[in-house]
Amino acid sequence: QAIVFNFDVAAGAYQAAKEFSTKIGIILEGFETGDFTAFDWTSGGVTPWVITNTGAFEGTYTAKSGSITNNQTTQLILQYEVSVNDSISFYRKVSSESGYDFMRFYIDNVKVGEWAGEIAWSKVGYAVTAGTHTFKWEFMKDVSVAGGSDCAWVDFITLPATITTNGWAGNNAEICEGNTFQINATAANYTSLSWT
Repeated sequence: QAIVFNFDVAAGAYQAAKEFSTKIGIILEGFETGDFTAFDWTSGGVTPWVITNTGAFEGTYTAKSGSITNNQTTQLILQYEVSVNDSISFYRKVSSESGYDFMRFYIDNVKVGEWAGEIAWSKVGYAVTAGTHTFKWEFMKDVSVAGGSDCAWVDFITLPATITTNGWAGNNAEICEGNTFQINATAANYTSLSWT
């Protein structure tokens, strides 16, 4: 979650103010639910990616590219709203025909990484700006020949800070029944709210 900090400095006649955001905690997709329900995942290509309980980088489960043949693709897609400039990182593993059958990673349909051949679990990361983005993992085969296990895996995805609703009702107070009390509350990133 992104937390906003307000920083005010005063020294004599001089004052300065700055607001900055930082991510607190980790937003992780490790597929440990055993399915694609933790985030709003979609699929593309000929067959969808699957969750498997063998060969995970971390934990029990990992996402594995769908089974495809020559000249086909399989895609794992996540549309995601990023609250502040941040990064996305993940571990990936590939076993394919070197130089021809690729695992590729796209941000907003721009290819930012590709791998082919025998690649053991290793981490990659990419900068992401604030706003709505589409993250896409793709495994694609060329027109002929197979190599290795002919697939790719992704696991332990660390997502950027997302926009979340937050609120604070103010300090605790006591009143008698029938009286009213004016709260000193704050809230952010909401469509509507009601204090009760």
